[in-house]
Amino acid sequence: MAKRLVFAVVTLLTAVIATPAARVDIHDQFTSSSRQIEPSAADQVEFVSDEDYEIRRRDVASSSSLATHRPNALAGTPWWHIRHATRDWNNRDIPTRQGNSNFGYQKTCGKHNMCSPRAIEAPYHGYPDETQGTRNVYYGYVLVNGRPRIKLKSVADTSQRTALGNTPDGRPVGTLTAYCMGMERCPDWVNSR
Repeated sequence: MAKRLVFAVVTLLTAVIATPAARVDIHDQFTSSSRQIEPSAADQVEFVSDEDYEIRRRDVASSSSLATHRPNALAGTPWWHIRHATRDWNNRDIPTRQGNSNFGYQKTCGKHNMCSPRAIEAPYHGYPDETQGTRNVYYGYVLVNGRPRIKLKSVADTSQRTALGNTPDGRPVGTLTAYCMGMERCPDWVNSR
């Protein structure tokens, strides 16, 4: 009986780990009130991709605090100016451009209050969770003391074309939007850690 139970658990875990679509969406476990409560200064807050989170969960089963960063919008900066960039696990270049109210840093910070490069880029540290033409969708989490508090979504475009024209540097458009799922604007503490 015990051998059958162990075999069933191992089989289930193997299926969940091997199949991205079978991942458990822990976003449903969050309550809106728990996401809004600012962590204390003693709490450890981290930003991770959903892949990193799954790896950590498996590691725990088998066995950083952030600098304040809320840059002001650069007045007169062209839309194509790259504020920061990263690469996903497929080595895709993902710049976050100044943009405007429709994409890039101005949209993520102005509309969604996600201004921290660490928060914007955390979901990119994994593989795309969804692909829609040239757009890749990535998910991540804000962890407080190792437990997920907020689910993040970042969307990047791999093409060089925008409504404003082609990117002059030949690099992809990059970040279109990034936000905290389930809320209109990210809490301020997401940017102050």
